[in-house]
Amino acid sequence: MERKLAAIMAADIVGYSLLMAENEASTYAKLRAVFDDLIDPTIARHGGRIVKTAGDGFLAMFPSVNEAVDAALAIQEGFDKSQFELRIGINLGDVIEDDGDVYGDGVNVAARLEAMCDPGQIFVSGAVVMAADRNSADRFVRIGRRRAKNIPELLNVYRVRRAGSAWSPWRQLPQVLRGTAARWSYGAAAIALILIGTQIQPLPLAAMVSRIPGVLSMDQSSADPRPSVAVMPFAAMSGSGEQSYFADGLTEDVTTALARNSELQVIARDSTYAVHGQGTDVRKLGAKLGVDYVVEGSARREGDQLRVSAQLIDVKTGAHLWSRSFDRQVADVFTVQSELTTEIVAQIAPYIGRSEAAAAAERPTDNLQAYDLVLQARNRYRHGGDDPQDILEARGLYQRALEMDPSYAAARAGLALTFIASVAQSGDGRENAPELHLGLSEARQAVRLDPNLGLGYQVISFGLALQGDYS
Repeated sequence: MERKLAAIMAADIVGYSLLMAENEASTYAKLRAVFDDLIDPTIARHGGRIVKTAGDGFLAMFPSVNEAVDAALAIQEGFDKSQFELRIGINLGDVIEDDGDVYGDGVNVAARLEAMCDPGQIFVSGAVVMAADRNSADRFVRIGRRRAKNIPELLNVYRVRRAGSAWSPWRQLPQVLRGTAARWSYGAAAIALILIGTQIQPLPLAAMVSRIPGVLSMDQSSADPRPSVAVMPFAAMSGSGEQSYFADGLTEDVTTALARNSELQVIARDSTYAVHGQGTDVRKLGAKLGVDYVVEGSARREGDQLRVSAQLIDVKTGAHLWSRSFDRQVADVFTVQSELTTEIVAQIAPYIGRSEAAAAAERPTDNLQAYDLVLQARNRYRHGGDDPQDILEARGLYQRALEMDPSYAAARAGLALTFIASVAQSGDGRENAPELHLGLSEARQAVRLDPNLGLGYQVISFGLALQGDYS
């Protein structure tokens, strides 16, 4: 008995029992030919082996997720030419190999993924996407988090995009950024993209792209039953006005962290900033935003000391449901963000799955200096209008952050945005500008680093619009 990490493929023939009932001998002969001519040689060619077969499916194991996905694509292409339809699920996980057979959660997840997809599709787990070749991120379309029978954690599910299918940045947005709560914003974003793609630009570019980070605006007429929350801009209590970017960045990161939880509706940063300063009655502000809860807070940064205070308010009653202050070292800022978002989520939706809470608490980087540089870059470009110099300065800050942490997805997406913004300001021929291709490349790499990073997908959509691709 041996335990190993392997890519597991589970496949099922759709409607096999009905076909057998209609003509058992013919169906069996045709299926046997498919195995001999297509399935067996394809799996072997990609370094895998069939572990077991049933009348209507098979289980295979591969040493590499890339080989497993390539094999699945080749098999589905072959099935397109046969009378059969196939569903395939692929997972990367620990399995126990015993006497030629395999067991364990890694196998169970692959089987559940296969059961979720439609005929002709290939579903894979988040583990497969994270382990795949960095140059193949475009082939995966995020479906969202799904519950599966007898598996306690929500599964992060992706569909493998097959040749000839249309690629849509909107379909690749994380589930929390889609759905009924984003209908108005999607329409507005589509209009903005079309305007950018032409010469008509009624709004400054910075005004449009500043809507990218984190989450989308909420359709207030939506009947979405999920609790809604708005994170108001954190007040900067530091003596130096130069530190206001830190409070702004904290506001944005707390908003994004809460938005990772699909059980919540989270109002976009631009919406909260729009009503900020319009009085101190939280109930009135909450009513304007159409939310159930409001988060308020402040941040003071002096040297290496950090104090963050936050409170959660019920908009209907004005009651303070929760409040807390954090006195920490600046180096612990990510721990503070994690604790803050976890406690807010616990107050609003105590039955949220553990995997959702963990996603909200993920650290963006382990390098505090890189994080600080990203906050400065966001602040520089956001308040810089369309000044090319501000875009260049923001780009330099993002590049310095990436020198400290090359795997910092938010920094890479921000860098991509500066390239796309520069191209949008140029004139004719911008669809072939080197900076445009560089921006798209950086944005796609950001998505590979963090498949849940909404900013990365949205920057890709801006870049494609500049190329005239609105699909």
